[in-house]
Amino acid sequence: MSRNSSRRFCRNRFSGFLAQGETLEQRAMLAGNGLSVDVNSYAADRVIVEFVSPAAKAQYVGVASSQFESLPIVPNLFLMDLHQGASVGQAITALRNNPLIRMAEPDYSVHLDLTPTDPSFSTTWGLHNTGQLGGTADADIDAPEAWEVSTGTGETIVAVIDSGIDYNHPDLVDNIWVNQAEIPGNGIDDDLNGFIDDIHGYDFVNEDGDPMDDNDHGT
Repeated sequence: MSRNSSRRFCRNRFSGFLAQGETLEQRAMLAGNGLSVDVNSYAADRVIVEFVSPAAKAQYVGVASSQFESLPIVPNLFLMDLHQGASVGQAITALRNNPLIRMAEPDYSVHLDLTPTDPSFSTTWGLHNTGQLGGTADADIDAPEAWEVSTGTGETIVAVIDSGIDYNHPDLVDNIWVNQAEIPGNGIDDDLNGFIDDIHGYDFVNEDGDPMDDNDHGT
């Protein structure tokens, strides 16, 4: 799942993966891969450069007074501080014409793309209602807005009151609550809460410890 966030990386650790020759439009399309690049927003005092080799970097540093910070995600990739008064555009042009440099580009702002990409997300009006199924737009729980603040914590337990829950579902199996005080399948109320074998909850209709949905409604 991917969720849209306005959080910004102070330094774009992902720029090295952008191939030379990509258009700005192509860069903006990185949102489909979990990242969104704001091509109109970048650092004014630094650029990202990739040298053709370690020797090239050593040779360049020998004649330049710029400060460099290694970006280990790509070999020979560095964050280079610009001299005071130098423009990003001029620096990029000069660097791309230097035979010691394989790639040079601005240090773009990058946003995490956190809007769910699940195939059926557009139909989950309860999370984000655009009136897609004839309902009232914004009559929902504002899930995308909540994800801007937090994507959750493993410490929070959510109780579901419904016709049941498929606790073996791929989206739930690793997150479903487990009653650690109960021994599964022994027919004993180990935790003395009044419910036998309530490992994942309790079925109050059939009065048993298996809350599995029995009418294909509760995921």
